[in-house]
Amino acid sequence: MQIYKFFIFLTFLLFFSCEPQQPEPEVEELNTKESKDIVSKAEADPPSPLPTKEIAKAPIVPPSPSEPEMIPEKPEPHIIQESTPTEPSFSDELLKAVNHWENIPRSVFPLKNVSIEEEIVFKLIGKQNEVMASTPFAAGKEVVAKAIRGTTLLVSPSESSKLQANIDMEKTDFKQCVAFRFEMGKKIIELREQQRKERELAKQEGTLSQSETKEKEESINIEDLNIPGDFGHGKFCICSECRQKRLALTGSMK
Repeated sequence: MQIYKFFIFLTFLLFFSCEPQQPEPEVEELNTKESKDIVSKAEADPPSPLPTKEIAKAPIVPPSPSEPEMIPEKPEPHIIQESTPTEPSFSDELLKAVNHWENIPRSVFPLKNVSIEEEIVFKLIGKQNEVMASTPFAAGKEVVAKAIRGTTLLVSPSESSKLQANIDMEKTDFKQCVAFRFEMGKKIIELREQQRKERELAKQEGTLSQSETKEKEESINIEDLNIPGDFGHGKFCICSECRQKRLALTGSMK
């Protein structure tokens, strides 16, 4: 009997605990409907644009032309003029004097400082045409031209040497040596003429003694200037700078 009452009581409790829940769809439906109405009204009545203020445009002023920038002029570098190397040429006057190298005057010989371009052998020939001595000379060395037969030069190691050898003129710088001597001879004549005029003027003014006159007459020796050599511009340069160096080297320039 007690078990029966217990089940009745339990059923009664379960019945009252299950209360029906109130449905909320109407509230959600109302909220959805109201939001749709607001959106449709906003689309139907777009917001009026805000009034814009017209911005006054500033007048465009053209830029004033800028003054050209003054760039100071750079001073030109000081150029030291040096003597221009001058090689003696085969002038018409020279070619006429040597008859185009077919008849060279004897006054040209002996001619020193002639460079050879090939090896030669100097020989000392006895009375019976026997070779008494010999010595080779390499290409590039200088010899003394003593004579010429046709186009063949008779050369020696030095002016006083008895050793001799033959070499073709074209295998040496003989022509350049002759041209150098010829041009330097003309320079010597010009210098001596200039000195002569200076001495005459000094005599008229009484400012030159006899000893000074003699010293000036002997101050320039053609042999001193007629020595070829490289003084910075080549062996045969005849510019004023090289001439002064030759005179200073030989002691003729005082």
